Amino acid sequence: MQSGRTAFEKAQGVPVFDYLGRHPDEASLFSETMIGFHGREPPVVAEAYDFSSRPLW
Repeated sequence: MQSGRTAFEKAQGVPVFDYLGRHPDEASLFSETMIGFHGREPPVVAEAYDFSSRPLW
């Protein structure tokens, strides 16, 4: 049966970011993990993207 809820919501009873908002230690670990996975991507993407024809706002 499909409920439309994520597995995390079923297990914890709340959406992931609500949970992280109530659990700062886990939120810190999540943040550090995301930086570990994606930390080098934003600067490389920004360097490769041509912003000259795009408005800054």
